[in-house]
Amino acid sequence: MPMVLAKYLDGSKYENDPEAALKTAFVKTDAMLHANKTINDKNSGTTCIAMLVRGTQIYVANAGDSRAIMVAGSCSPGDSHTSEDQPTTCLESPIIALSTDQDTYREDEAARVVEAGGKVMTSGNFLTRVRSNTPGSAAHELHASSDTLRVWGGVDSGGLAVTRSLGDFELKDFGVIPSPEILSKDICGDDARIFLGSDGIFDVWFDRDVVDDMKQTTCPMESCMKIVRNAKQEWVVTGSEGSGKIDDMTAMSIFFTTSPVKVQTNDGCR
Repeated sequence: MPMVLAKYLDGSKYENDPEAALKTAFVKTDAMLHANKTINDKNSGTTCIAMLVRGTQIYVANAGDSRAIMVAGSCSPGDSHTSEDQPTTCLESPIIALSTDQDTYREDEAARVVEAGGKVMTSGNFLTRVRSNTPGSAAHELHASSDTLRVWGGVDSGGLAVTRSLGDFELKDFGVIPSPEILSKDICGDDARIFLGSDGIFDVWFDRDVVDDMKQTTCPMESCMKIVRNAKQEWVVTGSEGSGKIDDMTAMSIFFTTSPVKVQTNDGCR
């Protein structure tokens, strides 16, 4: 993905259109995965969240349920998100969402999947209504159980809890797409912090928990390690419901600053 995106940003028709470059890079990467016969993308895939920084502007592209959040920092007088009365206080929310999860619980996403021919229902209902060919099956059921709503395609397809992803080719004809949603925003403050993480973190560790962990260190790597440790512990205590399951986790922290910071190395920060 980074190499594909760099190609579209360097001298191409998308050089001055970051949003188009990001969207094209996602779709192209998905096509490259499918063309690579050493990769089985029929019923496996990945979510993807990517961020591009240009000056004080950020562009976040998201496909799936990974997530990005920004912690507003101290603003400079005259910034568009400050006031005359409080020139260094950011008027944005302390925690700014930079993405929206694309899953089966979003009505607009579920409707798009159904329009494309997919079904949105729990595993239990898919097995009993569709595979057993029970009359009266609905393409989009109302969620009334603890079972997760998933996207389903043909009778023999697997179910997917997200509506956009890279890979998962057997569901491409049923509404699962690689095209991302893109948000552009100014960086809020000279010392703003941004965190990008997979659902293995955000399923058990809320945005506020992540922010609290980030504020306890001046080192991006240390903040990632702390967040992953705490999320893992939360999986052990409450998230696995006795199954012992701990979801995989990916974390990235970006600290913007005009002041000296610790130097990051493979061993941590110093």
